[in-house]
Amino acid sequence: PDGLDQCTRIANEGFQGYSDCGECIGEAGPSNPAWKNVYAVQESMINEPPDGWHRIHLTSTTLHKVGVGIYVDPSGWVWFTEDLVS
Repeated sequence: PDGLDQCTRIANEGFQGYSDCGECIGEAGPSNPAWKNVYAVQESMINEPPDGWHRIHLTSTTLHKVGVGIYVDPSGWVWFTEDLVS
C-alpha cells in the first residue's frame, strides 16, 4: 500500500463511483504446487472471527465485483490482492 486508503487506490485504477469497497492482501511463501500456500492464506482469511476484515469483505452481500492481482517475486513468494466493490 502506498498510504492511500483502499477505496482511493481502487478508484485510481478506474473503478470510480462505487458505494463501498474492500481489500484483502496476502502473501504466501513458495510452495509446490504454487497455489498451495495461497489456498492456505485464503482459508485463514475466510476462517477469521466474524469481525475480521478479510472475512467481512469475502462474505459481504454487497461487494459483488472482484479484481485479483498476483505477483510472484524472484524467490517464489506469492503476493496477491483482492479488491472488491459494490
